[in-house]
Amino acid sequence: MMNYKNKFVKHHNHLFEIVIEPTFAIGQRAFLVISEGGNILWDCVPLLDQETIDFIHSKGGLKAICKKHFAIMYSYPNRIPLPKSEIKRIKDRLNIICFDTVFGFYSYQNLTCNAKEILQSSFKRYEV
Repeated sequence: MMNYKNKFVKHHNHLFEIVIEPTFAIGQRAFLVISEGGNILWDCVPLLDQETIDFIHSKGGLKAICKKHFAIMYSYPNRIPLPKSEIKRIKDRLNIICFDTVFGFYSYQNLTCNAKEILQSSFKRYEV
């Protein structure tokens, strides 16, 4: 792992992405969510070096870690077909939330502008 290094990308004042370079394993990344109630590391990266630990501590440490990967197939929820009833439930929940960005499993899947409009357009394709 000596040729690998984590990169810290600031998306907002309260959101940092941690990415290992060069890409390793399945290319997963983590998000450090800064919160008054305690910081959360959303997922993990395969390299937890001292620089990464120091970075996390400099932002106030961690209250919790949310590990979302239980098996490889569960890592791809946007590729698993869902019934229309579930898509409608997701749509209804997202309609009441204000947001402008959606982060995908891989960074190329991020929607960084007009995210809500893009999702609404996607829902229309499924007639929900």
